[in-house]
Amino acid sequence: MQKGDKEMNKRLKHALYGTALALSLGLSASAVNQQNVSAANTSNGAVVKKVVDISEWQGNVSYQKALALKSETSFVIVRVQYGSNYKDIQYRNTIANLEKAGTPYGVYSYSRYVNASDAKQEARDLYSRAKNAKFFVNDAEEVTTTSGSYSSAVKAWGSEMQSLTNKPVILYSGSYFYNNYIGTMSNYDAFWEANYSNHYLKDPSLWQYTDSGYSTSLGLGVDTNKVITSKHPVEWWIGSSAAHKQSVNKYYVGGFKVGDKVKISSHIAKWDAGDTKTPIDSSVLKKTYTVGQIKQVTEGKSNQMLLLKSGNTVVGWTLAEHVTKQGSVSKPISSNSNKASSQTYNQNGTFYPNITLNVRTGAGANYPKVATYFSGESVKYNQVIIKSDYVWARYLRSNGYYGYIALGVNGGESYGKRVIGASHTYYTVKSGDSLWKIANDHRTTISNLTNLNGISMYSTIYPNQRLIIS
Repeated sequence: MQKGDKEMNKRLKHALYGTALALSLGLSASAVNQQNVSAANTSNGAVVKKVVDISEWQGNVSYQKALALKSETSFVIVRVQYGSNYKDIQYRNTIANLEKAGTPYGVYSYSRYVNASDAKQEARDLYSRAKNAKFFVNDAEEVTTTSGSYSSAVKAWGSEMQSLTNKPVILYSGSYFYNNYIGTMSNYDAFWEANYSNHYLKDPSLWQYTDSGYSTSLGLGVDTNKVITSKHPVEWWIGSSAAHKQSVNKYYVGGFKVGDKVKISSHIAKWDAGDTKTPIDSSVLKKTYTVGQIKQVTEGKSNQMLLLKSGNTVVGWTLAEHVTKQGSVSKPISSNSNKASSQTYNQNGTFYPNITLNVRTGAGANYPKVATYFSGESVKYNQVIIKSDYVWARYLRSNGYYGYIALGVNGGESYGKRVIGASHTYYTVKSGDSLWKIANDHRTTISNLTNLNGISMYSTIYPNQRLIIS
């Protein structure tokens, strides 16, 4: 969730990362053809896509961008206010264009209430400013109360909102903050957890898993979320009518996998860049491409959009309905001349996977799987291990143990983008500091701090110690 100085920092970060990540982000997902609709990632028949939350820091959301978001997302969550007194300068325009485009949305208030009475007023203001929203969110991540307990104020907000609407009332927070300052889901219908790692800690219905995602519709970095359909289906969030419009029976073309060889088979195919689409020249129709990435959408007849590559060159995104699979898929063949010799060396960097990768307890496919990283996430690593088959990276997990992920095939296919020695923002530890205090003061999470600094949540920190903040 975005706010104040954190939002400005994220806006700059997203601007820097946006171009570099634009082609490497997007959740891969299985999809289907008309004869095999059960293979799609669906929720009560609705195609499950990513969810983004946005505010004024993403700028003007035009009608064309709002229309593109309809295809890219299951729904959008819009910030309306920062407390009662500050209204997001873009929210009216954003909501108007989302409604015009038919893109489902919920709304949130970054809470600034000082007591329970003030919390009720903030709830009333959010509702009055966005009555057509599909659901309403209390973004509770900062203790602002000056009288009464913060937990009581959170409950008061939920109670007031439930008295105003029968639509879902959602509590957003991080698990650490929730456990220490809230501790109850009273008066709320679902929990939306912020946890920028490879897993969530509580039992959320919606998981904000990264603040470094990318939206092709907006052409910007965004907070990105996953619907936990085992808790609530997509239709619970946006209603059965809106969910039915995302039905896999309507968007039935898909079934492709990363690595498939395909040809563009349609003269009306277009390269898709989110809010702009460019006709494909007929000269490309005879060429064979490799599917580099897949994201789940609802557009045309397709539930997949494919990123096509020619060799190592990215060509562009296009809908599944415009391509035809060619023969069998061959695995990348590693040339011995391209292989690096087996070695281990220390290196600090960030890896951005473009496929789903297993985290293992050692540098080898035979080691047990303990976690998963998805396309669109990132991991800070501190060591590289080159073996005869794969190149691995080591990183320190938040539980204090090392995890290992494959960066790619030695001499062959890469599984994502590696950024070495990126610049950071630092903080010098002062007497009385704790990881929680530092994370709270800098609008980040303990999980993010431990990952960036190669420490665990149980590590002792000392005055004058220099920590990476972002």
